[in-house]
Amino acid sequence: MTANQVDFDQLTTALLGLVSDHSAAEVHGMVTGLLSAGVKVPGAAGPGTLETWLDVRFDQEQATFFAVLFEQASAGLLDPDFNFQPLIPGDHTQVATRAAALGHWCSGFLSGFGLSGRFQTADLSEDLRELLADLGKIASLDDEVSDDEENEVDLVEITEYVRMSALLVFAECAGAAVH
Repeated sequence: MTANQVDFDQLTTALLGLVSDHSAAEVHGMVTGLLSAGVKVPGAAGPGTLETWLDVRFDQEQATFFAVLFEQASAGLLDPDFNFQPLIPGDHTQVATRAAALGHWCSGFLSGFGLSGRFQTADLSEDLRELLADLGKIASLDDEVSDDEENEVDLVEITEYVRMSALLVFAECAGAAVH
């Protein structure tokens, strides 16, 4: 990790310091959803949007931290090699915990996309509407997941679907307009 990147544990710690009920995965999803909808978040606008959503007030250090989170997500979405990754716990974490985090990420993504207010359902292609509905289904899954090889494989495949979905939403709705 470089000095200009935020990892899952750092984001979790930052949110605990804010006494936030939102998970790190949900917040990263929200940031990604806003960016994917084409919301331009130069400077303090991104952290300001998060302050409103989280119902908190950032100090200067926190505002800088969350600005880096927005920059990191934006850079990932714009990466020509498609290296963007949803920010969820790593492979060392139990499958159930990662599955729940992926659901939170999807919920945050849909919240951020909707919060943008830029699109009505009729504005979106049929494929994109279906994709967003799939993310909604993933967000609402609450089944207990056992920590076995089959579920590990399924989670990897679903995570890849979510990752590619975010990139497709970004490509269709925001494209290269976000800088």
